[in-house]
Amino acid sequence: MAMDNRTIKELSASGLVNAVLICIQYPRATLDKTDKFELKSSLLYHIPKYHGLSMEDPNKHLKEFEVVCSSMTPINVDGNILKMKAFPSSFVEKG
Repeated sequence: MAMDNRTIKELSASGLVNAVLICIQYPRATLDKTDKFELKSSLLYHIPKYHGLSMEDPNKHLKEFEVVCSSMTPINVDGNILKMKAFPSSFVEKG
């Protein structure tokens, strides 16, 4: 039997001419807010880090993340979009 060396991505899209890539789609900002902003290193520095260790509580991480982002969201920025963009930065590879 011949080995199929295609990646999972290639296998999942095989035969689909108009396949759409699955990715994060950010919601539109509310009327008085903007979704155009830069994540500053000062915000990313304060975001709690989650390593995925057995002694860490993922719910506590989410609560801390919410508090930090809510307290550091600029007035004209949509807070939900800021959280979505900052969330991946809260994860750290196990060391």
